[in-house]
Amino acid sequence: FVLSRPPEKVSITEVINTLSRNKVLDCVKSASACKRSKECAVKDLLEEAYIKFQSVFEDKNLANIIKRGK
Repeated sequence: FVLSRPPEKVSITEVINTLSRNKVLDCVKSASACKRSKECAVKDLLEEAYIKFQSVFEDKNLANIIKRGK
């Protein structure tokens, strides 16, 4: 991968969403990704967990991670 923006402008949430190939996350991101979306017993919980997961990384960017590694 090559960055099209400076690391300070690339959030970790963006990186995770770009690299993620998880069917569970696909379901949360788009109701049309799953045939059982309307009657799914855990969809609401998955959405809540996904939102909280993203919020941890929302204000972090690649520059933050690079600094931590040094």
